[in-house]
Amino acid sequence: MKNFIFYVISAVLIFAAAFVFTEYRMGTSPVLEEGSANLIYIEKVSAHSKEEINLRSEEAQAIIEILSKAERKNYRVKFTPVWQGDMKYNIHVTDHKNKQQFLTLGNVNVVYSDDSKGGYEIINSEEIIAEIDSLFEK
Repeated sequence: MKNFIFYVISAVLIFAAAFVFTEYRMGTSPVLEEGSANLIYIEKVSAHSKEEINLRSEEAQAIIEILSKAERKNYRVKFTPVWQGDMKYNIHVTDHKNKQQFLTLGNVNVVYSDDSKGGYEIINSEEIIAEIDSLFEK
């Protein structure tokens, strides 16, 4: 009887650990951590050109506020160098810990700090792109 209870408790703990691990991997996290962030640059990209957009401080802060709404998956994905035609925006941000973040938005939507290690897929990229587009239309 003691062995049976031990096996049941062990099985419950294993299933609980597997559930927590799966939920973490399938869950999401914000792209920018809590705290302040600085926009280094933002480029508007097309298949044939890149244009760095010079922003006033209010506009840069608005971009940071938009990016703070971005969510990413919790597991890394490998991605090859992104073809310029697949980009719409290329963004470089540093957070409050001086950690560099690079965001690529367009047909390929990833955030990474070191592309050799892969990056994280941004899941609400259409919303983020639409808000950035509307900011630049004003």
